[in-house]
Amino acid sequence: MIASLAQFLIRMQCYNLSGSFLTIASKFVGRGCHISYNKKGYWRHRQDSWVINEAFPNIRMDVEVIRQFNNDVYFHSYRPRENDTCIDVGAGIGTECIALSSMVGPNGRIHAIEASPFVYKILDSNILENKLENVSAYNVAIADRKGKIRISEEPDEHISNSVWTDQGVEIDALTIDDFIDSLGVDTIDFLKVNIEGAEKLMISRFKNIDKVRHVAISCHDFLGRRSGDLQFFTRDLVTAFLKENDFNIESRSTGVDYIDDWIYGVNRRVETTT
Repeated sequence: MIASLAQFLIRMQCYNLSGSFLTIASKFVGRGCHISYNKKGYWRHRQDSWVINEAFPNIRMDVEVIRQFNNDVYFHSYRPRENDTCIDVGAGIGTECIALSSMVGPNGRIHAIEASPFVYKILDSNILENKLENVSAYNVAIADRKGKIRISEEPDEHISNSVWTDQGVEIDALTIDDFIDSLGVDTIDFLKVNIEGAEKLMISRFKNIDKVRHVAISCHDFLGRRSGDLQFFTRDLVTAFLKENDFNIESRSTGVDYIDDWIYGVNRRVETTT
């Protein structure tokens, strides 16, 4: 009920009142998360050493829960290490980037890709406020070609923004090979991908997969099963692609559909030379 009231206050543009209200409420629930409204138009959540800006307030936000989810899902198969180079395709607002930044240390590098212009602005704000000097952000879509592509832009449901639309906003797109070539690196230690079904576009133009040591790719068959949209069935394609490129792969059976559709892989050719 509190969260619903807060969103109503946002839409009514009662920013100062709702910010004060939520700061008090967040202290009351005892999670140690302090929430306020900032001048950039985002809700700032502060807990421990983390600052997470979001479009809407979340009085249930708990950094420890986020850390546990990161470790259980994104870093289930491989936990990035000091000096690693990582690419986060579908970085969202950057909660994984905050974790990755501390894992790889000052000499490591995180390249965070977010296609949605709305979400990218929040990502950029979180990178700046958390002083993530080893993180670079890019507002592009990873697809099967270089050019323009459309993405849905839903602030209320930005976690499900998708390129499977002829509506939305037009953005720049490029292939993952183009992107990796632009970095000028020989090895990507960890590649995390969560792009709402566009992973099948990505793998169709991915010769640089031989430079990648570890992958964690969210397939979206669960969205296909929920919606009946065949565009989202990607698991078989991703699995076959990784096997063809000499990856040992792993998946899970937790009973949670969106977790069980993650595919984890280790490049056997790269690992045998390190």
